[in-house]
Amino acid sequence: MYAVMMDELLMAGTSTISISIHEAGKSNSYLFHEEIELIPPTSPSRTARELTLHVQSTLRRGGIGSVSARIKSDGVILDEDGRADEQSLFALGCTAFDEYVSARLMTYSDAWMTYDLKGNPQPKIHATNAPRLTSTLRRLMARFGSEIDPDDSSHFGTPTETGVDNHFEDDGTAFDAWSRFETPSRNAISYETPKFTSSYSRQPVGPVSYFPVRGDQGILGYLWASDDQNSAGFAPREAADLDAYKAGLIWLSRL
Repeated sequence: MYAVMMDELLMAGTSTISISIHEAGKSNSYLFHEEIELIPPTSPSRTARELTLHVQSTLRRGGIGSVSARIKSDGVILDEDGRADEQSLFALGCTAFDEYVSARLMTYSDAWMTYDLKGNPQPKIHATNAPRLTSTLRRLMARFGSEIDPDDSSHFGTPTETGVDNHFEDDGTAFDAWSRFETPSRNAISYETPKFTSSYSRQPVGPVSYFPVRGDQGILGYLWASDDQNSAGFAPREAADLDAYKAGLIWLSRL
């Protein structure tokens, strides 16, 4: 499976694999549990041999229950200019118990979709990348000798046997999942007071003093504080999107 992903460059560069071997009859007991960084360049077969030897040399004694492995890897998105590396493109998981084996593939990119997550059409991106995912899924299906069972829909799209479909509004326009779900989810940290710490409250109930935080594209958000309420925080400007989120993390870590 890892080899198939690498052939299509859906996994490339640095990968991290987490391997867990449960002790039979003891759900919270591991015979092996480790996260290992896979440094390229290396062939999948060589990687498999080295991992097998490492696990065998450190495996605790005991009956083996379930075995699971999960690889999270950088990958390559083909854009209009050729190729562009993208971090954390896919995660590939596999679980084995007795004679039962299952695999799960997760993507962190919208390059396989007709519209991006903001609802903008991306015909060239889709045309160059969607066939790569389709080819990979078919090769994995052939490798396992079984059909693909798409997962349930998420906020962002609907998995299919050949890729990922967009959600659409009632009027037929592509759904802006990014603004509806991703941006509020990222920015929620700006309004959640950390638990079990002596940090300032991030939820003011009255007037505050503030000043703008600027970046290359203009105002990213506002740093605010109130001595009377013992509160302070960063209010991101949603139009600044990911830049506002990153700026917020920096300022919140200083409070």
